[in-house]
Amino acid sequence: MTSYVIIYLGLHKTTNLCTLALFEALKISSMLCSNWHLFILTLNHWCGTMWPLRHKIWVTNGRMRYVLVGLWVLPHAYVFAWFWALPDGGFRDPTCSMKFYFSFPFRATTFPLFFLPILATVAMYFKIVRCLSEAQLKMVKSSPSCADPLTRRSSAEGNVKRKMRLLVTSLIIVSSYCFSWGPHMIFFVMVCYQDCPIVAYRDIRLRTAVAISVIVNTLVIIKMAANLFIYTLRMEKFRICIASDCKSIKRIFLKICRSSIPHSPLCPRRLTPTRQQYIRPCWMNLWGQFRKPDNNGFSLRDWQPGMCTHLIIEAEWLQDEVAGRPTSHANAASVSSEYCSKIKDMATKMGGSKIQSWATENCEFLRVVAGVDDCTEFIDMVNLCTSNSTVLHEEDSWIGANFVEKVVSLKKIDPDLMVLLSISGRTFGAVIFEELKINTRRIEFTYACLSFLKMANLDGVALDWSDSAGDMKNYASYLQEFQTVLNEANAMKIGSPYQVVAILPGDKQSLFDNYDLRQISSVDFVVLMPFNITSMWTDPLQIWNQVKNVKLR
Repeated sequence: MTSYVIIYLGLHKTTNLCTLALFEALKISSMLCSNWHLFILTLNHWCGTMWPLRHKIWVTNGRMRYVLVGLWVLPHAYVFAWFWALPDGGFRDPTCSMKFYFSFPFRATTFPLFFLPILATVAMYFKIVRCLSEAQLKMVKSSPSCADPLTRRSSAEGNVKRKMRLLVTSLIIVSSYCFSWGPHMIFFVMVCYQDCPIVAYRDIRLRTAVAISVIVNTLVIIKMAANLFIYTLRMEKFRICIASDCKSIKRIFLKICRSSIPHSPLCPRRLTPTRQQYIRPCWMNLWGQFRKPDNNGFSLRDWQPGMCTHLIIEAEWLQDEVAGRPTSHANAASVSSEYCSKIKDMATKMGGSKIQSWATENCEFLRVVAGVDDCTEFIDMVNLCTSNSTVLHEEDSWIGANFVEKVVSLKKIDPDLMVLLSISGRTFGAVIFEELKINTRRIEFTYACLSFLKMANLDGVALDWSDSAGDMKNYASYLQEFQTVLNEANAMKIGSPYQVVAILPGDKQSLFDNYDLRQISSVDFVVLMPFNITSMWTDPLQIWNQVKNVKLR
């Protein structure tokens, strides 16, 4: 900026160099000021990580005021003292001679003021990374106990994650600063007119010096331009706004291109509106694949790209025993008779060996989401229920294995598709919502779902609390908690952010009597389920009727 102003005002052509000296002094002092700000920011972060309790005592508002004033005053005082101290140079000279500025003593004393804080900053960040990594490792190894309540542990996990997120942002700032101002300061201390390791015009040619100067100054300019993205793109709202602006610019470009170059391949015409203009969520469950095609049956083999913008999946056959399974094998038959009948019905369609294989392959799903510590107990229950099952339709046996993985694989042929995990009584059983009323269980389940989203490459959750209709307070608070957790994950996520969807009834009375719409309005979108408005028993062709002989083109 100073170089541009000097050239723009023509100060490099004048014989009086006082204004030029003023701009150079401001440039060096501002650079030191930025450097010291980063050092103090890192020091504050380091103290807060290493000594969180003492940090509250050390860092007070009064002390911070003095520190901030010093950060602005001391760098400028140091540089301007150099420009005023020498009787035959700087501001005390009638022509403001700057011979001292281009000599080694001034640059040798200024360079440590830049280099040492940066070196200390990097060292402190290495220490912070090590400390937070050890804390995360301890939390992974530790398990909740009566002496260590889950709420306390979850709060500690949240603190560590927030500090890690802040650490990533700070490291980006420090790294960009080092790679921009670092080469500039090395060139500043190494090359000058007198006594430097590399003397200009003697040890280095003019063209080489100019080329290096252009490179280091370009890095500084890139750093200034990158600051906008470093500070804003870490925020979800800014990312959404920028994505929206990019889409608007693309639409304007296509409109101009289509009008000026009608048949150009760069701007193809679309006969249908873009999918981004509306939301078309669809449901997919495991049981629906076993129905006949003329009875609302649907197989993953029938998927056509563009059918849906969002696909909400339910692994219905898990049902009640996923969240509230029997504690022993002895009472499995008596407690789970209804559950066994469902498994037997499925085994008749897909084969007993296949359903056992599915349970084995999805053990990780049961462990993370349902809290099953020993999957062999669950698999033994499946084996018990399917021991006498027979195979009727072996040709459809493939659809039960790796259901979630195969649904997610649809994104390979439909890249814009977003796959959401349904959190409902049909997936986890009604018992799960009784446990979610307890804050400790709710936090544990939320982080377990987040782990499963990452593991299965899913794009979010759809919360359907219809099994606990009327529990407005818990439903709204749980939605907000889930959004908070996913927003924290979105800050570290590359690609589309995780989404939270609310599933609500379609009729007005149930909607207003059982749900606090104002509290849940912050979700990504709401799906109204018109099960009780119209269904198979109504004559007109409406939503959720049986539609036959309809092909999607």
